[in-house]
Order: sequence, then structure tokens, then C-alpha cells
Amino acid sequence: MRMQQGCCPFVASPCRTAPQRCHRGLRASRRLCCSTRAESVALPAAERYSILWASRAAYGADGTTAYEESALDRLLVSLLTHRLAAQLGAPLPRGARADYPAFVEVAGRIQRGRSPAETHLFVVQALASLLPAWLWGAMRRLVALLTWLRFPVGPALALAAVPFAGWLVGPARVELRGASASASEPPRATTVLRRCRYLEACGCKSACINVCKAPTQAFFADVLGVPLTMTPDFDTLSCELRFGQQPPPLAEDEATKGKCFSDCALVGSIGETGSCTPPPRPTAA
Repeated sequence: MRMQQGCCPFVASPCRTAPQRCHRGLRASRRLCCSTRAESVALPAAERYSILWASRAAYGADGTTAYEESALDRLLVSLLTHRLAAQLGAPLPRGARADYPAFVEVAGRIQRGRSPAETHLFVVQALASLLPAWLWGAMRRLVALLTWLRFPVGPALALAAVPFAGWLVGPARVELRGASASASEPPRATTVLRRCRYLEACGCKSACINVCKAPTQAFFADVLGVPLTMTPDFDTLSCELRFGQQPPPLAEDEATKGKCFSDCALVGSIGETGSCTPPPRPTAA
């Protein structure tokens, strides 16, 4: 396989086959271009996940994941896809497919013509638009009250993320993991995505950072008042979510360093930038 240089600025074109067969060679190819820890992750043959554990994920020996979504999960993905398309100014026509591959394709348009900061703001606004502003305000006040009462908000959110985020990112579990390399810090409840469905489907490091990681961290901090650190592993496609932990500045985050996947459709299109972010937009003459 040819070694590509540079990083891709946008989401790769999604596969047109069934979603469970997307990016068959991703797990093998990313080891050629990503400097990450080599970690063997034991996955079950299959497991239930999401709301009421009504969906099912089966892990193939070839590195692919087959998803059997519940009707509720399909509805949530469809609603989010239509909302993103509408905010992009290109609503999906009536009767258009709005399944997970369509969501990945629509999400891929967000970065086009936008700087990383503009992309993050767009996604934060899209997430905030899913519920009325007064409800988000009530939730923020509730979180502040629970924090004042010394209720373990972080562990509670870590547990809640397992069933309620599964429709978007796939199966997860809660583990006690150290917050940093320092042995003096106690372990905290961490939501661990076994294999992030969005990262597996889009196959693009830039999409992970600019469409998911950075805006999600900003959303929890700005809208709910809860710091969140997301740590994707580009070798295993897993991701750790630590609620209550302040994330490092994006420019210093290890996730932003290194090259994109070698089989990303747009890798190398902007040269060796050393970071996985879109290039600056050309200024009008």
C-alpha cells in the first residue's frame, strides 16, 4: 500500500455499500501512518447496545463491524441527518435516504469552506438546536445544583452515555481509568467506546477531531457546564470520554498530531501540514 503524506481536511467520501461493510481495510492501513500505541483490544463476537439495548453490533475477524439498528436508533439518526442538512442550507428532499451512511456524508459537508473554529461552532449550534434553549438552561442549572450538593455528576454522565449515545457512536462501557499518567490522581469513571462507529465509517482523522471531538467537548462545557475530555485512539478506533476532566488546548492535544489514515480519500491533498485540520480558506480578492 502506498504511503500517503499529509492530512486530509475533510471527511472522506462514504462507502456506498451497506454501512457494516464500510472501510474494510481501515484497521490494517492506519497502522502504516498513525503513530499511536499498539494495543490489542479483545472484542466480543457481538453485543447489544443503545437505548433499551435494542441494537446489536457484531465484530468481524476482518476488522469490520455489522450494525443492526433498532427502529428508535434509525429514527434518531434520520432526525439528526435532516437537521444538519437543513442547517447547511441543503435540506434533504422528501423520501431521501437518511440512514447512517447518509449522516456521514452530510456531516462531511460541514468542514467544507469553514475553518476549524467555524466548524466547531456550527456543530455546537446544531447540537443545541436539538432541544429548546430553556430545557438546556434547566439542565445546566440542575448540573450546577448537583455539583454543589457534591453529587458525582461525572460518573453519572459516564453511565448515562453508554445507552444514550450508542445510536450515534456504537457500543460503550464504563471503566475506572486514571485521569493522567500521574499515579497520584485517582482513577475516574470513563466511558470507553469499543470502536467508534463514526470514526470507523468516515475514516478521517480530521472529521473525528473537528466534527466530533472538539465541538462535543465545547458543547458540554459551554451548554451544560461540564468539562469533558475525549481521547480517540486512531489505532483501535476506540475513544475514552472523561466527564469532569478539563481537556487540553486543541493545539496541544496529542490527537491533533500525526498524519491521517493512508486510505482516506483526500489524504495528501493539502500537503504536509503536520496537523489534521482544514487549510485556511482563500480570501476574496
